[in-house]
This record gives sequence, structure tokens and C-alpha cells, in this order.
Amino acid sequence: MEVCVNVGLVSVVVLVGSCLLLEVGLRLLFGFGNPLLYLADAEIGYLLAPNQRTRRFGNRIAINEYSMRSSTITNTRPTSTLRVLLLGDSVANGASWTDQNRTISALMTTQLELAVRVASDESSIGHKPFERVEVLNASANSWGPRNELGYLKRFGSFEAQAIVLLLNTDDLFAAAPTSDPVGRAPNYPNRKPPYALAEVYTRYLSPRLSRLRMKTLTKKLAGLRDEQRRKFASMPPLSPCSSENTQSGSSDRHSCQGASYANGAPTLAPELPEPRSGLAQQETEAFHSDSLAFNLDAIRQIQALAAHAGAEFVLAMTPLWREIAEPGACNYELKARDRLTKLTQDEPIRYLDFLPMFNRVETPQKLYRDHIHLSPEGNQRVSEAIARSLVPLLHLSATSTNGEKGMDHL
Repeated sequence: MEVCVNVGLVSVVVLVGSCLLLEVGLRLLFGFGNPLLYLADAEIGYLLAPNQRTRRFGNRIAINEYSMRSSTITNTRPTSTLRVLLLGDSVANGASWTDQNRTISALMTTQLELAVRVASDESSIGHKPFERVEVLNASANSWGPRNELGYLKRFGSFEAQAIVLLLNTDDLFAAAPTSDPVGRAPNYPNRKPPYALAEVYTRYLSPRLSRLRMKTLTKKLAGLRDEQRRKFASMPPLSPCSSENTQSGSSDRHSCQGASYANGAPTLAPELPEPRSGLAQQETEAFHSDSLAFNLDAIRQIQALAAHAGAEFVLAMTPLWREIAEPGACNYELKARDRLTKLTQDEPIRYLDFLPMFNRVETPQKLYRDHIHLSPEGNQRVSEAIARSLVPLLHLSATSTNGEKGMDHL
């Protein structure tokens, strides 16, 4: 009896010790247990909680007092500082897979600092047009133009001489700002998990297990359907159908023409696609059309706010990977691109379309880490192109903007 008790105690100690070691390892090596937190907002939808610092998968992440992925700043731009405000989604933000010093905004800062030095060397008086460069990164996962417009209205332009709106093609169809995912969706927590192990389970293991269960269920249903077909095929042929029965059979066949196929088995219920981002969005033609109109109008309003603040406005858009590779862009995406191009021509808006740029790259797959987000090489190319478009700002006066602290009144 005493031996059994001792074995039980040793087992408990070993289990608890293993859990403690795993907890410490997950925190120190991967940063689990300390995720970035989000705040709900009526107009913006949601934004990163201010004043956060963490390290995820070895990458440093710092969020300043204005919910930017940037260092601490002053609301008023310091004299002789070139300030650029970058608005965007996870492509601009870099998320947990990008270190603070390797985000697009950080790379732009380095490139603009180099341009400032070159401009100083070329100046006849040897005077730097600006003493310092700041690229402010106001972004969050799954933001669209209407989220970014809400942020700009709330906080203003921070007296930036340029405002850059960085989109990807999917952002043209982004849903209206909503705070629904905050505190509900695993990728938008509003409080710290009690343990690193709890975060790993709720954020990573549980969704994967759910998808695995759905795949298993789908395969079982497909097997049942195949078995029913075999039984039906083995039945003796029916007598000739009446006209009424023929019409009924024709109708049934017609109803199956629009069926989707999951794992080779037809089903009248379409298989739900995984959401493009952290926010699920229903894929319909009406959805695409309505969302596009609202988002194009939001882009137009952002340009108007930039003009009011005396800031240059640059619109940049990166393509999805499938727009470069097979199967290529969908028809609704091609139509959306045409409407966006027309908007930039009518306003006019300085527009950097990275689709033709990426198509000229010999191995474009190296520019992506997944179907939307860019690799380090992709970030480098995008930051270089945007920085080049901003070089003319070096000839502007350091006091040439009248940025507003907030733009809700416009």
C-alpha cells in the first residue's frame, strides 16, 4: 500500500514539474501567455491596446501610446523631422512573424534616412533637409479602409508630411468596422490568458482540432453517400416513368447542378470557405459590390483628410499570391482593380500598384510567406518602392503641414 502511495506521489510530482517546465519554456521561447491585447471601438471597430511590449516567436513587438506598432512619439511633430503616417492591416503591421525592426515602416525609416543623407550630400550648402525620420505604423490585423479612416478621424495625422495607405487586394472587400471579435475570436484577446498552456490550447490546438473533426465528419458523410449510390445502382431498373415523374426527375437533376463537391462527393450545402482574415465575411456578389463602394469612398475620404492636413497622400496595394500565380485574379477582383484605378485617375491619387512590379520578379513566390502576407524580401521591395515615392518630400519645408490632432469635425 505504501509503495502505491509513493508511486502516485512521484507521478504527480513528475506531471506537475513537466507542466511547469513546459509553461516556462512556452513563455520564454515563444512568448505564449503574453499576447497582444485589443480594444473595442465604436468607430474604428477595434485597435491594439496602447503601451504594450511582448516577444512572440523570438520577434519583438512594441505598441506605443497611440496603438501604433512604433516607438513612443509626440502628437506634435518635432521641428526638422520628416514624419510619415503608414495606415494598413497585418501586411503593414507585420504581426508576430516580423520583428519590430523588420516591419515595412522600420525599413522605410532606414531607406528615408539614407535618402536624407544623399540629399544633404547633394545640397550646395550641405544642409540636411530633415534631421530625423519617423514612419508611424498605425495598423492592425484585418483592418480595411473604413477601420483606417476611423483611426485617422480619431487621432489625426500627427502632423505627418505624408500619409501612406497600404492595402492588399482583399482589403477592397473588407467588412464594415466591428468590435464583435474582440474578446471572442482567439486572435483578438482583450485580456491575458491565465497560463501559456491555456493560450496554446484555445488559440492553436482547439481550432485545429475542430477543423480535423469537420474533415473526419465530411469523409464519413462522403462514405455514406457512396454506399447509398452503390445500393441504388444495384437495384433493378424501374418501369418507364410517366411525364410527371420525368419532370420530377429532371428537376432533381437540375437542382444538383449547382451542388458543390467536398472530397469528391456532391452536396447541396456549399462548403464554407475559411475566412480570408480574422473576420469571417460572407462571399456573395452583392457583398463584393457593396463593400467595394464603401471602401472606395473611405479611400476618397482618407485622401481628403490628408489634403486638409497639408500632407501628401500615397495609396499602395499589394496583390494576393494567386493573382500572380495560377489560377489568377477572380473576375470581381479584376473589376474592383479597374474601379480603384479609375478613382486614382479621377481624384487624382498617387497610386503604387505592386501587381505589375511583382510580375516582373523572376521568382515572385519568394515575396510571400502565405497567400496574403509578404516575406522579408517582399517587405523590402514594398518599403523601397514606397520610400522612393516619398523622396520628393525632402524638398519640402519642415513646417509645411498643419496636421490636425483629430479629424472628427470634417
